[in-house]
Amino acid sequence: MLRINPKNPMNSASRLTCWLVMEALIIAHARGETNQEDNSASAANDPFVPFPGVFNTELPRMTLPANLRVSLRPRFNDLRSKDHMRLVWALRYGVSPQWELSADIDSYLAHGLGDRSLLDTNGVSRVRVGAKYRFAEFLQPFWDTAAGFNYSTPIENSPEELTDGLRHIEPYMTMEHVLERHPSVSCFISYGFDFTEKALPRVTTNQHYGADTWFITPGLTWRRAPFKYTLEVTFRSSLGLDESGTYDISVRPGVAWTLPQSLTFNSRSRWVVGLGLNATQNNDGMTFGISTRVQTNFDF
Repeated sequence: MLRINPKNPMNSASRLTCWLVMEALIIAHARGETNQEDNSASAANDPFVPFPGVFNTELPRMTLPANLRVSLRPRFNDLRSKDHMRLVWALRYGVSPQWELSADIDSYLAHGLGDRSLLDTNGVSRVRVGAKYRFAEFLQPFWDTAAGFNYSTPIENSPEELTDGLRHIEPYMTMEHVLERHPSVSCFISYGFDFTEKALPRVTTNQHYGADTWFITPGLTWRRAPFKYTLEVTFRSSLGLDESGTYDISVRPGVAWTLPQSLTFNSRSRWVVGLGLNATQNNDGMTFGISTRVQTNFDF
């Protein structure tokens, strides 16, 4: 998936080196570990799995073996800002205590409130697949640790407003520590790379469009049922990977509320409402934003 670019050999070499280091670390520890009893927090009933816009970090928590979780995230904000509304389907499957597979499918349809009539266009705009491996002994007992990668690609002929037009390869490593005296609170740190490739034609005035980046995200989570509070601080930069020298620093507090059954008509699925605030400082200045999300989860 990584191709050598003769016009920019240093950039290609840095991509390849970062990828090989990550893969070597995973393989080296995978060989020395056995599938022990999983004592980490389970993602099967934990909305701290990524909730984009509210909580973006992948934690070491795993879906229980042989469990399949399907989530649906309708993007109601698209009714106001776009001609199409996105419906994001997310799947997670626990292969074993150490392995988890995931996939996201971004579907869309014309909602009829913009320039396009109702259901005039529909389809899939993006597909993402990923895998995560949890280390059984590495940095234990203080840190629970996992590594993985995500690959995403836009789908041809999808509306430009719904994708960035880039393919992404994202290897990462993530660590989490639950406070012994306050087990409802945990601290974490995640870091990795985002290697991109232009996949679809796109009209953009952003001079940094398509830059490869690396990131590091420390943060906290606090569980106080039925609410889950999160804080992420992300530093992202292209320094050493791209000549553009881009950077951004974002602070993102969030809260996820698991609705009681009385508000979901006694539905067997779990409904979660999320709110995320975001302050970002980058090359172009400072911006502020707010995200609201609704997600329903079905466990099989």
